[in-house]
Amino acid sequence: SGNRLGVSRARKLFMNTRVDKVHEVAVNERAGPKERFSGAYAADGSELGVVEGITGKSLNDMRREVQLEAAKGLNKWDRKALEAKRLQQLGAKAEKGIRIPATIGVGMWRANEKREEQKRLEQFEAGGRLEKKKRGLRKAD
Repeated sequence: SGNRLGVSRARKLFMNTRVDKVHEVAVNERAGPKERFSGAYAADGSELGVVEGITGKSLNDMRREVQLEAAKGLNKWDRKALEAKRLQQLGAKAEKGIRIPATIGVGMWRANEKREEQKRLEQFEAGGRLEKKKRGLRKAD
């Protein structure tokens, strides 16, 4: 049951008015000591135990390192988008784009619509579902 897993205790801790209790790990005090098991199995079928010393913080650090290493292989636009997402998560304002004249912007918009339509049809030809055309992108719609 959910109570056995400490779900109700975790809910109470999370909804607590004291901030230090919110991030406390819920433990079911009534449950006896158990053998630690990660829930994963090796290729030969034996149970894999819990790796000691790895915390959520160290896992996040490892994820960040992997993400930074992988960003080196991205093209300029994807790398810029990833950097913007990272800055947004840190609370920075989004970078403003340059002002494009209306005559150029309309042409870019039409080219983008044509590209999206080609992508939609290409996905359909590859065996995907034919999605509806997007509406409401133009002010006239």
